[in-house]
Amino acid sequence: MSPDSKSSPPLDNFSSREKAKAFRPVLSVEKYDPSIGLQIDFRKLCKVRDELNLRGGGSFEYQCALAGLTVARGLEVEEKAMQWPEGTS
Repeated sequence: MSPDSKSSPPLDNFSSREKAKAFRPVLSVEKYDPSIGLQIDFRKLCKVRDELNLRGGGSFEYQCALAGLTVARGLEVEEKAMQWPEGTS
């Protein structure tokens, strides 16, 4: 390893075209479907609810806290889940 390679950043070894390609935005983020997040949060809430029902239950606020959701998000998730066709959750 030469002393010059230690002091120069690795990006200096690439052309400007390669640098631009490396730092382009990720297209998959733009195609994110918010319903996926709703389904994930709904599954978390259902899992916690099932576990609590085995132990005697708990309040909705407690269920949301264990699922890592705010109460507002829990209510939103439940409201949207009621609108889903049967078998899609």
